[in-house]
Amino acid sequence: MKQMYIKGALYAPFLLMIALLSISPVHAQTPPRLPINTPVEGEIIIPNQEQTWGFLGGQSMVISLRVVPDGDFDPLVILRDANGNELIRNDDYDYPNRRDALLEAITLPRLGEYQVVVTGYGGSIGAFTLTMLVGYADFALDERFTSLGDWQSVNTVSADATDGILTMQVDGIAQVGRLLNRQITPQKDFYAQMTLNNVTGRNGWIVGMTFREQANGNRYVVSVSMRGDWRLSVWEGETQRVLRDWAVHPAIVAGDTAFTLGVLAKDVSIDVFYNNQMLASITDSTIPNAGRIGIEVVTFNALNSQTTAQIDGLLMTIPTQVNGAFILPQQIMAGGSILVSHELERRHLVPGGGSLAWEVSESFLEASRPGVNRLPLIAETRFTNFVLSTTATATFMGEGIGACALLFQHADESTYTIAYLDNTGSYGVSIRRGDRFSEGIFGTRDGWTIANPTHLLVVVNGSVLYYYVNNLLVGQMEIEPVQGQLGNAVINFDPIRTNCQFRNTWAWRWE
Repeated sequence: MKQMYIKGALYAPFLLMIALLSISPVHAQTPPRLPINTPVEGEIIIPNQEQTWGFLGGQSMVISLRVVPDGDFDPLVILRDANGNELIRNDDYDYPNRRDALLEAITLPRLGEYQVVVTGYGGSIGAFTLTMLVGYADFALDERFTSLGDWQSVNTVSADATDGILTMQVDGIAQVGRLLNRQITPQKDFYAQMTLNNVTGRNGWIVGMTFREQANGNRYVVSVSMRGDWRLSVWEGETQRVLRDWAVHPAIVAGDTAFTLGVLAKDVSIDVFYNNQMLASITDSTIPNAGRIGIEVVTFNALNSQTTAQIDGLLMTIPTQVNGAFILPQQIMAGGSILVSHELERRHLVPGGGSLAWEVSESFLEASRPGVNRLPLIAETRFTNFVLSTTATATFMGEGIGACALLFQHADESTYTIAYLDNTGSYGVSIRRGDRFSEGIFGTRDGWTIANPTHLLVVVNGSVLYYYVNNLLVGQMEIEPVQGQLGNAVINFDPIRTNCQFRNTWAWRWE
């Protein structure tokens, strides 16, 4: 017997005064600022000591934090919000080969202040170097423009590099000047950011960055104008196709002449950033191959037009690899469907270019007998590759073990897969085919119980399944790709009554 419900588918006062006046105010020490692309040194001299830095992060900004230890120091890096709440941490990403702590391609949930904390794992002490980069954790380019070097003009443009500033100037009606360095290794998946120190224009100005440029000149271009708008386009030969045409965004202020312009390219997904805030995520497959990066300045369509841009730096970061493989995230950021999906794409758990298939704000499922009660959601949809996520909590009547679960690969009452957490802290993934259940993942963690709100997330990408509980990776396994429905489930291992509440169940899919 089961019941289900779905909601949504998207004098004492005098003494007190004396006491208050006698209290001296205590001021919290402001942590030093953590710069981008500039290593800082630190040292933990006593066990469990923490060193903290602060920085201003943008909405959906992508950052990487790497801590390189000296000697035998075993560092732990922690990202916290402005209130000191922990968001994510890492101890080792390639143990025992190296002790570096690394958080790579972390997506920040909002515009605001953040804290980066370094301490020693298990009371370890020692010196270290901390570096924060935008995008990924390895450099492909860190151009400081001490000279022009191998940068060459592609169109009619004057260029000069002095004291770390590249100056580009173009004159005429609707003229495009480009600078390209053909010695830079072409990249496919990367984060690139250009820092504008100043840009001026007679009649107006447009400045941009080209990327994935091919030998035949095919390229993407992201541009910003003095009007306070931006555009993304793709060139194939002499033909320009606009992907997003002069859109406005609150992050862009008309008339600003100093800013950063960034792009994160991953597969067919292109994310555009301005002053480290994400403007948009766009999917396009025109140029899927690796290409080079360049700089573009454009004049307005008027007589005597001129645009002059001063560029303070151009960097490109790429994903860290270990033995030719991307780093498997042991922990992911908490957040809504869009933030988490972007994080999974950027951290190479899923391909770029996916989309939100559906989101159910709340559902309920009850069971009073041993077994599995299933609740497929959005019945007309079927999935092979997907992300399925929910926040579940349960109440129980009687003695025994019960669990809430994600349901997927569902075809009928004897063909489905479940990923669960029960009221004893045990979690697992179980596959049913006919009358047989096969246990693919199983474990127990002290302090976990589905009686408390718990985040469950499953990624099925091809023949590999990843299971995260409370944003921590608890297991991965090979799985047969099977198309099926997604939803929720209740599991009773004993004859008790289990009521599961599921909040914000969502599915992300890709081709």
